[in-house]
Amino acid sequence: MKKGIMIILLVISINQLYAQNFVTDSKDFVTGHLDSLGVNYNFRTNAEGLEYLCFQDGVFEIQYVFNKIGYCIYYRIICPEAGYEPMIKSLNDSFERISENQWKEFDGREYFIWSTEVKNDSCFITVQTQIEFDLDQRGKK
Repeated sequence: MKKGIMIILLVISINQLYAQNFVTDSKDFVTGHLDSLGVNYNFRTNAEGLEYLCFQDGVFEIQYVFNKIGYCIYYRIICPEAGYEPMIKSLNDSFERISENQWKEFDGREYFIWSTEVKNDSCFITVQTQIEFDLDQRGKK
């Protein structure tokens, strides 16, 4: 019974997280939004030397990774492996499946690719844009 309740909670939480796709948004926009919600986050640096914002949302860890000029280039959701199957079902219900571990979302402006991976008893979901664009040129005419 407890396992069933946890899976239901994971699916509900995952659906709420979809609304927080900040890929291509500025660091100021992301932090402003999270500040308005009272989210307790911190910044770290990944192996590629890129800064990322991270916070815990229940059993999930959320990471927003920024390029050198402060735009979100992808985000990652990390959850216990027990959440993998409900996550796959939710992705299948919400987006177009394009491969075994990838789904495509169109938000009316651009396409996003959702990828999954299971490693070390955790499930990773990574979201990035499919459109090739140069964020270094943002705001320049």
